[in-house]
Amino acid sequence: MSQADPHSPWSIGTSGDAHVGILTTTAPSPSSTFAPGPLELTKLASIIDLMPLGHHDNFSPRLRFVNLPRPALLLAPLALSVSLALSPAKAAEPAKTQPAKFTPKAKVASGEPSAKSPARSGPGKTIVFIEGAVRSDLGTLTEKETVGRLEEEIPMDVKAIGPMFTFGFLTQLFKNVRVGGAVGYGMNLKMVERPTPEQEENEDFEPQEVRFGQQITLDARVEFSPHLGDKFWLVVMPKGGISIIQVGEDLRVATDALEDSHNIRKPRMGVILGGDLGVRYQYNEWFGVRGTFGLAYWGQSYLKATRNGDAADSDRSLSSSASRMSWGLATEVSF
Repeated sequence: MSQADPHSPWSIGTSGDAHVGILTTTAPSPSSTFAPGPLELTKLASIIDLMPLGHHDNFSPRLRFVNLPRPALLLAPLALSVSLALSPAKAAEPAKTQPAKFTPKAKVASGEPSAKSPARSGPGKTIVFIEGAVRSDLGTLTEKETVGRLEEEIPMDVKAIGPMFTFGFLTQLFKNVRVGGAVGYGMNLKMVERPTPEQEENEDFEPQEVRFGQQITLDARVEFSPHLGDKFWLVVMPKGGISIIQVGEDLRVATDALEDSHNIRKPRMGVILGGDLGVRYQYNEWFGVRGTFGLAYWGQSYLKATRNGDAADSDRSLSSSASRMSWGLATEVSF
């Protein structure tokens, strides 16, 4: 004989002896949640109460209470019901995910390079430049004639102002040290007489002008360029070379007058020694601008003629020595 509630997962019946109770359960489906109510707990307590303590060996193995005191038997169904009620809720609980770790971005201060960024390299190993400058020469033009033991010298203070264009290159030798060369073109060199104080007071005084011809310079140079900061480099550039005059205008007239009677020495060469001081602004890795002030000594020979005579030999020469100041601006391409 058995009694069962069709709406309950618990079935209660007897087996053989009317004093032995059998408790069976029907497992709930995974999608359902069952919590035993008061009715089921009352039935369980009644069955347990009917169980004699001396016949526990005949109990069904489905519900075995061996050597347990009666209060523990009363609490067992309650513990079982709580366990079944909580199991589906735990299964349905979503798995907890670990929060994503926050990785702060590298802090780079405004205007300051990061520790891993390369330092500014400045110009490349080789620089090609074009420079335009204004030159100003102050010096003395000297005409000298020697006949036998007699010598006559006529000096004249002169000045010259004009443009100077230079094309050259620089290549790195050591850190911040470069060597290179350049060729310059000074256009037509014209010298003007500087009046003395007495001549300045004379209203009728007219200064002499002498046009010698086209000036070409060739020089070698060494550049020292320590870094000043940001995009600026100091430029210290000693240089030295030669100056060549392509004969023209007044110098050609004087040469033609002596050509029949004198031997003319060619070419007309001079020496330039000096240096530049300035600042380089490196706009980017391949382009920069350089501004410089230059000071140099310049010695130039324009005419040397010799005549062998019966009584005595004669020599004639025309030369100048001057200081040259220049203000230049150069554009540079480096690679």
